Amino acid sequence: MNLRQKIEQEIRERGPIPFSRYMELCLYDPEFGYYSRDPEKFGKAGDFYTSSDVHAVFGRLLARQFDEMWRALGSPETIELLEFGPGRGLFAQDVQDWSEKQFPDFFRALHYTLAESSPSLRNRLLSTFSGRIEAGKVAVADANSTGPGASWAGTPSGEVPLIVFANEFFDALPVAVMSEKGSLRIDAKDGRFVEQWEQPSAEEFAFLDHHSVHPERSGRTEACLVAERWMAQIAASIPRGPSNLPDGTWAQ
Repeated sequence: MNLRQKIEQEIRERGPIPFSRYMELCLYDPEFGYYSRDPEKFGKAGDFYTSSDVHAVFGRLLARQFDEMWRALGSPETIELLEFGPGRGLFAQDVQDWSEKQFPDFFRALHYTLAESSPSLRNRLLSTFSGRIEAGKVAVADANSTGPGASWAGTPSGEVPLIVFANEFFDALPVAVMSEKGSLRIDAKDGRFVEQWEQPSAEEFAFLDHHSVHPERSGRTEACLVAERWMAQIAASIPRGPSNLPDGTWAQ
């Protein structure tokens, strides 16, 4: 079975599927999805660049920022850095290598969790970071099966300070597509995928109203519902943040 057949089977079983589900299967299906199928799609030999493909300076600059955040927290004994969608782990390598060299106190406190949905990329990360995994400095998690927050590292939320980082992660999450006709669904007829419009869900209506975004005539609008859910879950996992109070105390 290939990806097309898998999508057609789901449509036969469930009826027309939301565009967000169609996009999810195309990008993230564990066997056939774009991000799951081939780990060599990044860089010169692949389809696109990320900042870390170009130079290590991106990771080095963020390492300095993470060190400053750690110090602002009072230099705790342990701090967790959770990265969503690390790909091949270039950014994580740059952050850890530069921290070990330039910010050794922060590096000693740092534990880094790589949350990746692609099985092939997770295997690559396990190989790339094998030494630091054995040393207890790095963990690789499945972004499909584990909820966001400090629990990624096996620690109850709030017990260990948490920094959440994502570079181009939210850009690639599935979206719903809305128009004046309704919400886009994908159907299969005569060996082709065809568009079909249905009444938007309550969540889709709420998104449009909340952001005051309404499709114009013949226009289409993306509703990033999955991204909003991720952001809400991440925010809920962080129990405190810096306030602007003069004494530098923390807002709970």
